[in-house]
Formats: sequence, structure tokens, C-alpha cells
Amino acid sequence: ENGAPRGPVLQVTVSNQRRGAEVFAVDLAAELVRRGLAAPAVALAATEERNTLPVRALGSKPLGVSTLRALRREMAAAGSVVAHGSRTLPACAVATVGTGVPFVYRSIGDPRAWSSRGMRRWRTTALLRRPRLVAARWRGAADALVAQHGVPVDRIRVIPNGGPVERCPVVG
Repeated sequence: ENGAPRGPVLQVTVSNQRRGAEVFAVDLAAELVRRGLAAPAVALAATEERNTLPVRALGSKPLGVSTLRALRREMAAAGSVVAHGSRTLPACAVATVGTGVPFVYRSIGDPRAWSSRGMRRWRTTALLRRPRLVAARWRGAADALVAQHGVPVDRIRVIPNGGPVERCPVVG
């Protein structure tokens, strides 16, 4: 928001599995590096899949104590953190406590579907107090974050999904 980051922009994904949020994080890291910023990417845990991304896993369980300790060590060298997807929210919210390292949470889905009821809603509302900014993929998701979880409008940015054009060739 206020100029260039003061250190590396750590990209955090749930796993190294080749899925939407993970691919986006790797692409964002590559673009930040292309623009002259350090942007390491880490996964909370490895997947058993064969077709994985070249992202180092921090532990065996996404929210395991040893994984969160490793994440906190990674954050110590970062100027900021981007958490990609709902399972990275609790990990980054916990690991950044007391560090002074700001983090951005990138909400990838519809909060009305993944956090609308009971304890999950309460927990998500509490965790969404921690990020400096929350990026939503479309206006409806941003509106739901405000209405359902009380995220202040000034802390939400709508950033539609995008990707490198060369990855989406037009077949005629």
C-alpha cells in the first residue's frame, strides 16, 4: 500500500499441490522477482501428489506446531506475508503474533460457502481481525466479508483473478 515492501514478500500456500491458489502464489512470486523483489514461496505441508509445484514444505501438517514454528522463522526474514487461501489464514494469524510482520490474506472463495455458520463463522471472524489487508476475488465476496465477518471496508481490496496470457492459448 505505502510503497515497496521493506523486505521479501513471503508467499504462503497450504500445500505444494498444483491447485489454483498455489499456482497463483507461485506466479505472483515469479512476477515480484521479475520486478526486483525477493518473493520466496513456502507451503505449510507437502502433498503426496506427483504433479507438484517447486515450493518447499515447512512441515507435515498445515497447522502442526512444528509447521507454525517453521513459518514463524520464515516470517522473521520477511517484510510482509501473503496468505493464499482459507487454511493459510489461521496459520499466518497465529505465526505473525508479536512479530510486527504485516500479512495480507487472499480470500479465494465465497465466504458464504466456507464460513457461514457456527464455530467456523466465529473462528473466521476472529482470525480476519489479524491481516492488514484482505484481498477478495470479486465484489460479492468482499461484501460477504464485510456483512458476515465485520471486516472493515477500508481493509478489503477486490483483485480479480488473473494469470499469464501465455498459459491460456486461444484454440481455434
